[in-house]
Amino acid sequence: MRLGKNIFGSAAWKDNFYRDMRLVKQAFQAAGMQLAYSRNPHRPGYYLIGEPPLSAEYRQILHNSLAEVDPRQIEIYRQLSHTERFRQGCSISNTARKVVAYQIIQQNPGIDPAEANRMALARIYSGNPR
Repeated sequence: MRLGKNIFGSAAWKDNFYRDMRLVKQAFQAAGMQLAYSRNPHRPGYYLIGEPPLSAEYRQILHNSLAEVDPRQIEIYRQLSHTERFRQGCSISNTARKVVAYQIIQQNPGIDPAEANRMALARIYSGNPR
């Protein structure tokens, strides 16, 4: 952003987005799902064909999470700059990775810390807690 919004041309972001979305669609297709886009005002945006907007599991997670939301904390978060929000997100991600890597080291004494870190990243991004 410091170099200017259209540093690579006004259409560059669109080209990148469509190229990225082709890859995302291919990934879903490889998993046996089909990603589609709707311009319908009642269900706009991307969705998985044949799937509900949210699974029952995620609806329950969201419902439970909403009960824990503190409006004061939301207001504090709104007052943060984009840079502060980004740094906070990175810090949370790094802390989570370090916790998982620490657990791996505790379960596997003598493991190389770099390998524990790699395994932690694999666990985090695969969505597999073990």
